[in-house]
Amino acid sequence: MALPKGKTLESMRKLRSRVQEEEKEEEPVIENDDGTISGEVYGARLESLLKEVDVNFELEPEAQELVLRMTEDFVNRVTRRAAAYAKHRKSSTLDAVDLQLCLEKHWNINVPGLPSQRAKAAFAYRRPTEKKAPPGKKRKTTTTTPAAAPAF
Repeated sequence: MALPKGKTLESMRKLRSRVQEEEKEEEPVIENDDGTISGEVYGARLESLLKEVDVNFELEPEAQELVLRMTEDFVNRVTRRAAAYAKHRKSSTLDAVDLQLCLEKHWNINVPGLPSQRAKAAFAYRRPTEKKAPPGKKRKTTTTTPAAAPAF
């Protein structure tokens, strides 16, 4: 795999270790402006989403809590890694490109509406293929005959 232009292997290793250290840190509980915890709001949204899929479906509170924790953990990981990418390119703002790169690289998730970063990379590093002769034409090949070969 080729390194980004102007980056060394050591700088990429430092970035990776920094991102892994940040993932290990715990996030405090965040309260919304109206005093509710963010999980409560997401729980209500999760229930409404499940009702759209199946009206009779009931999710147990423990399962709902587990799904919400997994979702929050995923969002935190993506945000941290994307912020590290933005910081690595010396930007003070988190752009959609950073999130897209993180999702494609670590979770193989393509974001609709944005051009894929992997398609560009695959095209840039593709090996040249052998050109085929058009139909009806033969490729010139160089062969040596035994008579033309030098004698030793």
